[in-house]
Amino acid sequence: MVRRADPIDIPSVPANSSIEALIDCLKSLHTQQAVRLYFKDGREEIGFVTYTPRTGYGRYIDRVREESGTFNIHSLTAIDTNIEL
Repeated sequence: MVRRADPIDIPSVPANSSIEALIDCLKSLHTQQAVRLYFKDGREEIGFVTYTPRTGYGRYIDRVREESGTFNIHSLTAIDTNIEL
C-alpha cells in the first residue's frame, strides 16, 4: 500500500517571473499537487506535473479530462499552486 505524502506549501509563481523561479517551482512540485500552468499563447492547463531540468521539457497530466501533454519551460508565463481538483 502506498501512503500519500503530506501536502507541501509551495507558493505560486506570478506572471512575468524569471525562468529560474519557474524551474524552482516545477522541481519542487513533481507530482505533489495539482497546479494550473499559464502559457504564453493564452492556454491554461490544470494537472500534475513532472519536469526534467536537463532538457527543459515537462509533462502535465490532467486526471479530470483524462489527457496529458508536454510543455517547454520557455512557453510558460506563470504557475498557480492554489487550486482544487
